[in-house]
Amino acid sequence: MIGRRPIQRTENIRLLDATQSQLAKLSRLAAGLLFVAYSIYIDVNATGTRVTSYLPYVLLLVALLIALGFEFVNGFHDTANAVATVIYTHSLPAEFAVMWSGFFNFLGVLFSTGAVAFGIVSLLPVELILQVSSGAGFAMVFALLIAAILWNLSTWYFGLPASSSHTLIGSIIGVGVANALMRGRDGTSGVDWGKATEIGYALLLSPLVGFICAAVLLLLLKLIVRNPALYAAPEGNKAPPLWIRGLLIATCTGVSFAHGSNDGQKGMGLIMLILIGTVPTAYALNRALPESQVVQFQKTSVAAANVIAAKGAGHSIIGNPRPVVTQYVSEHKITEGTYPSLAVLVKDVGDQVQKYGTLDKVPAEVVGNTRNDMYLTSEAIRFLMKDKENDLNKDDVAALNAYKGSLDAATKFIPTWVKIAVALLDLGTDVDLERLMGWSGATFHANIFQIHGDGLSRDYVGNLMLVSGIEALPATRLYEMWIEQSLLGGRLMIKVGQQPSDIEFIDSKYDDVFANSALGWPGITGVILPSGGPSPPLAVPGIRIKAQLSERITAYFAVFDGDAAPQGPADPQIKNPNGLLFRVNDPPWFIGQLKYGFELGAAALPGSITGGAWYHLGTFDDQRLTAQGLSLADPAGSGEPAALRRNQGVFAVYEQRLARSALDPDKGIGLFARASVSPSDRNLVSVYIDGGIQFTGFSESRPNDKIGFAMTYARISDGARQFDRDIQQFTGIASPVRDYEAILEMTYLAEVKAGVSIQPLFQYIVHPGGGVADPNDATQTQRIKDAAVFGVRTTISF
Repeated sequence: MIGRRPIQRTENIRLLDATQSQLAKLSRLAAGLLFVAYSIYIDVNATGTRVTSYLPYVLLLVALLIALGFEFVNGFHDTANAVATVIYTHSLPAEFAVMWSGFFNFLGVLFSTGAVAFGIVSLLPVELILQVSSGAGFAMVFALLIAAILWNLSTWYFGLPASSSHTLIGSIIGVGVANALMRGRDGTSGVDWGKATEIGYALLLSPLVGFICAAVLLLLLKLIVRNPALYAAPEGNKAPPLWIRGLLIATCTGVSFAHGSNDGQKGMGLIMLILIGTVPTAYALNRALPESQVVQFQKTSVAAANVIAAKGAGHSIIGNPRPVVTQYVSEHKITEGTYPSLAVLVKDVGDQVQKYGTLDKVPAEVVGNTRNDMYLTSEAIRFLMKDKENDLNKDDVAALNAYKGSLDAATKFIPTWVKIAVALLDLGTDVDLERLMGWSGATFHANIFQIHGDGLSRDYVGNLMLVSGIEALPATRLYEMWIEQSLLGGRLMIKVGQQPSDIEFIDSKYDDVFANSALGWPGITGVILPSGGPSPPLAVPGIRIKAQLSERITAYFAVFDGDAAPQGPADPQIKNPNGLLFRVNDPPWFIGQLKYGFELGAAALPGSITGGAWYHLGTFDDQRLTAQGLSLADPAGSGEPAALRRNQGVFAVYEQRLARSALDPDKGIGLFARASVSPSDRNLVSVYIDGGIQFTGFSESRPNDKIGFAMTYARISDGARQFDRDIQQFTGIASPVRDYEAILEMTYLAEVKAGVSIQPLFQYIVHPGGGVADPNDATQTQRIKDAAVFGVRTTISF
């Protein structure tokens, strides 16, 4: 009895660990479902739709649970294949391999185009897609998803090799055959066998191609590399040579990314069908489509209408053209009514879009019909261009292809939150393997802003570098939501998710006491980057890698989505009101830096020097010239600035402990200085410098109090200054020429008690806005006056 007690204790501990693991899984699943629910709420609320019944949302919840359940099963059913080789050969530790594969699988789903998703959906009977909100439509979705889940689970349970792709496509074909038989037609007429054959060939040939290529490569390798040890089973935990490990890791990475970008899309199209059927006002049409694409739609619509009308000349259609077009899509047979009916439908679609101007203005009561007309037209054109009897020349095909592209952009879209939900649930392998090896070294973080009140800079001062770094429009806003994984004993840190850049990049630990926004995120990047860059209150999706290269050198690199809000003149905080857009399709922004740490003098006072650069792949407005080379101030010009490709900047940060506190060696006097430079032709600010000093630990009775003094200087670029001179020349008014904005800040942070502090501060702002004209000056010759700001900030932490 005594000898068995330690064993019993160990079992209890394992049981507790297992319980905690299950709770962790459930909590992550609950968080994911809440994320989905909140995203739908935001999208529906944005349309202004009044909720009169909760029944559709209950049905939506059930359908989404089934669809996301399929993605979860697909995760642990398929994705483990990617890590088998690197784990078996000991090229990577099992835990690291799973995290590595899962990360690139996640990226694959996130950056997928959706083409595979809608390719699979196009196999479904068109009449059921057009009536997806009906009972028959939901029965179709439920039947194929439940059948696919049951088959996947069955083959997984019995250890039978099977493909989730084959399973889902088989379910879709089964639904099509059953639908045709129920409608009294030949069972084969309910399936687009041309598309099914294309997909079938790909699924059939893929294993054969893989087998043949692998066999050829193996034989070729044996001829070139005559090392028998490479072709034998691994001995113990011995890893293969470095170059072999590199190849295995590269293939694991590629397979993982490809699985996400291809297989990960299988459920996306079905999820979109569910959303369209239950909440058509929010998801039937792509309301985020920019106005420029709507204008392009009108052009392609006219061109396509001319082509189809010419083919249907001499024939006319009386009544509703939709049944004839639907019949053609179902049976793929051109009749004398096909072209005239399609011509009428194309005209109807064009009239609807022209009537409302933009897709987000289509009324809720007709949005479903507009979407159906667009989808039906797109499918008819797809089959028409494949039909050998279409009598279309090269120019006709080009016009129809352009029009079909416009239709698909309006109807075949996938919101970013759907991709994120699918990506997270498609990591079923990770969740399944957690109970075997645990998930160590991972940190999940999320925070939400609840912002109230007016902005001092926005409403009163008019300066570029905001008086407060937390100034923002009133809103409830998700700011950060990311996962960070620690690897190689903490020497490598990878952070993925919605995150800011101001915490680690171009940053100093001695600037944390100051309130001005530029003394956190530098005044240059906060002004010239789209939406101010990833900084409060708008973070963006991104990937950050931090590597401890040596005891003194740390490397940082990140790629972020290049804009937190859609394009347009409105304030970015209005265009992304709740921080839930999760934009990933904008031109990216890259930033990297190297930080070198050292000790100074006999007292070994710590310091560091950081150097780095950033590069943005987007387009930026010229500060002075139009695309025609004229000044923006010239009345003969278009007034539209020239679009300049790319933007970049270099920066440096120096920080130094000047003296240690006698109370605490980690406190004392700290100094920092930062500088950054960017091109003058495309940026409002081209040179930025700031610096400051912080005192802490100076009083035994108040050890956590801080005193800070800092200054900033942002130089207005030559391009913007020359534009101001052009305004003087063309108007004859001696309006101000902007030169710089500078700020002096002094502050004292007093800790009242643990977690509670009061911080009086003073800022003096020289040349707000760089010295712009005072809007209250009728002559427009006087600058905005310098401003003095007194304030108090209270912080409560709990």
